[in-house]
Amino acid sequence: MKIRFSIVLPCYNVEQYIGQMLEGILKQSYLPYEVLAIDDCSTDNSIEILKSYEKPMEEKGIRYHVVHQEENRGLSQTRNHGMELATGDYLLLWDADDHVELTALQTIANALGENPATDVLIFGYTEDYYNAKGQISYQVAKSPENVLGQLPGSGSERIQILNQIQSVQGVAQATRKKEALAELIMTLEKETMFGYAWNKAFRREFVRDNEAKFETITHIEDVLFMLNLMTAVEEIRVIPDMLYHYRNSGQERLTGKYIPDYFKLQRRRVVELLKFQWDIQGEAVSAKSMEIMANVYFRSLQSYGVRELEHGTPRKEIIKMMEQEAQTEMFQNMARNLKAESRVAKILYKPLAEREFKKALFLCRIVGFVKRHFGGLFVKLKQKR
Repeated sequence: MKIRFSIVLPCYNVEQYIGQMLEGILKQSYLPYEVLAIDDCSTDNSIEILKSYEKPMEEKGIRYHVVHQEENRGLSQTRNHGMELATGDYLLLWDADDHVELTALQTIANALGENPATDVLIFGYTEDYYNAKGQISYQVAKSPENVLGQLPGSGSERIQILNQIQSVQGVAQATRKKEALAELIMTLEKETMFGYAWNKAFRREFVRDNEAKFETITHIEDVLFMLNLMTAVEEIRVIPDMLYHYRNSGQERLTGKYIPDYFKLQRRRVVELLKFQWDIQGEAVSAKSMEIMANVYFRSLQSYGVRELEHGTPRKEIIKMMEQEAQTEMFQNMARNLKAESRVAKILYKPLAEREFKKALFLCRIVGFVKRHFGGLFVKLKQKR
C-alpha cells in the first residue's frame, strides 16, 4: 500500500509567493497526497490564488481543500487546524512562501517505504536569500550529511547510531538509544536543522497519539513541537536529500521582524533543549551539548542587541537588560561553557560572556549596519558563527 501524504499549508498574505509553492506541489512526481490550504484571513489575493488551483489539482487526482478561517488565528493554531483535518499517513507542514523540489514526495516516500514505522523523517533544505529585486543572491545548503559527519565514529558507525534510534529491548540497548538520540538532536540544533517543522515528515498517528500541538507564541513554536515528539519517538530517519527551499527576503520573514520577547523566547529554547538532554539521559548534560547551547545562548543575546537597536530601543535600556541577565545562573553557566569555534563568534560572543556590554553593543551596531547595507556579506558572516 502506497504512503499517503497530507500537506498542511497555512496561508496569510502570501500572494507574491503562494503560486510557486502550489506549482511545486501540483507537479510532484508522486501520488497520492492531499493538500490542506488554510487561509488565515488574508487581506490580499491569497484566497483567490488558492481557489484558482482547485481545478488543476482535481484533474491530477489530488485531494485539494481550500479552508477559509473566519478569524485570524496565527501560524500555530492554523497548523493545528490543518493537522486535525489531515487524513494521510504522514504530515508535511510546509510554509506557503517557500517552495519544494518536484521530487520531494517521491524521495520521502522511497525512504519511508524502507521502514513504514518511522515516526519522524528529516531531510535537507536550501536557504535561498533574495535581494531587493527578488533575485536569489546567495544560497546555503543544509544537508543532514553534515550532521552525520559530526556524530562519533566512522561512517558505518555513525549510520549505526541512527539505526539504534528505534524500538529496542533491554536496558543497555535502551540506554544507547537515548544517547544516540541526544547526540543527534544536539548536532541537528548546531546545524540549525532541528528547530523547523517544514524539513520533517511526521507519522500522523504518532503526532495524534502524543497529542502534539503547536504552542501559540511568536517564535520557537517549532522547537517546542519537536521536543514534545522527541520524548516519545521510537524511530527517526535522516536522509541527505535537500528537498525544501526556505525563502529569506530579509524583513519579510519572521526572522527579520521585531519580536518584543525575542530573547525571552530564545532563552526558553535553550532551557527546554537542556532539560530534554537531562531528562533523556538521566545524568549531567555532556560537555559537547553545553558548548552548543552556550553558543546558541550568546548568539541569541547578540541578535537581541541588534534587533533592539534596529527597533530604536535606547542603548541604556539594552545594557540594563544585559546586566540583569548577567546576574542569572543561566548566564553564568553559559559563559563558563562558551567555546566559540569561529573567528566571527569569538569577536561577537566573547565580549558578552565577559560582560563587556558597551563593547558588545558597539559590535551589535556594526552588525546591524552590515545587515542593512551589505546583505550578502551579512549572510556569509552569519553562516560562520
